Amino acid sequence: MRHRCCFPWSVRKVYYPRIPEFPDKEKFIMSLLAINLRVFGSETGSMEYDFLRAISRINDGPFSYKPVSKGDVLHIDGSTFEVLWPPKTIESEKTLAVIERALKDFENALEQDEKLKQLYERVEREGIFERYREGGEEDSTEERVGAGEYGERRHDRKVELPDIVKKANDSLRDAANHLSLSLFEDNRLLFLGDIADFEIKQIVEYLESIDRTRFYVFITPHHGTHWDDSLKGIKTIYAVTSNGDKLCSNMIPDFKEISKMSFATWVNGDISVPIFPISRFLYFPTWWFYDDEF
Repeated sequence: MRHRCCFPWSVRKVYYPRIPEFPDKEKFIMSLLAINLRVFGSETGSMEYDFLRAISRINDGPFSYKPVSKGDVLHIDGSTFEVLWPPKTIESEKTLAVIERALKDFENALEQDEKLKQLYERVEREGIFERYREGGEEDSTEERVGAGEYGERRHDRKVELPDIVKKANDSLRDAANHLSLSLFEDNRLLFLGDIADFEIKQIVEYLESIDRTRFYVFITPHHGTHWDDSLKGIKTIYAVTSNGDKLCSNMIPDFKEISKMSFATWVNGDISVPIFPISRFLYFPTWWFYDDEF
């Protein structure tokens, strides 16, 4: 009998970023899957698939899942979220250059690392994760692909990777950051994922165009380590950063300047934010901002 550990609540909808359209999209996806298999062998290689599988394992009942892009609107329990990133098509030359550089690093690793080559050929041949790219229904009672089936297990022993594989992994992870999920909910929440400075600028310009520059909670990008000066146009009550000891020292101090209260998990531990004061907000829309600026 398989033991099932359930949430105290059930997940019914799951959203994750859709890979945008660009010339080397398929090659990038296969490279990302192969490098994840090589580095995180206890997983399948697909972050979306592994995430969905984890939800399926502990969830009480089936759920739907859907990749989303800029402009999509999500309705969840009475709240409405607008997706800010990733775009449906990548047009930025800067982003395309980052992806191209990552693919070159991967090709170099592919030529020199036989294990990576074998995993890449298997990903190319089997296409096991295709159905998760467009969304659908997930039945939590189904058996899932076992951890480690496609890669080499990492949890039971330390495996030293070749430097060229490490470099390819770092490059592909950096490229993937440019495609991460960002969204906002009215004046309540702004979440910028792991996007870089030039994407942050594009998003802030859009938020300014729709008069959404004041937020109750702002989840800082890439653990508080990514910044663009355009963010000085954003004001928030709570700036919340999730980080550990390695990234805490790299936090951008400017986040304290645009928020009334700035918290980081490494410093503050578990963070509890008061419920959004909707009743007072309706009648006094500026009470929770700086009196000297608003």
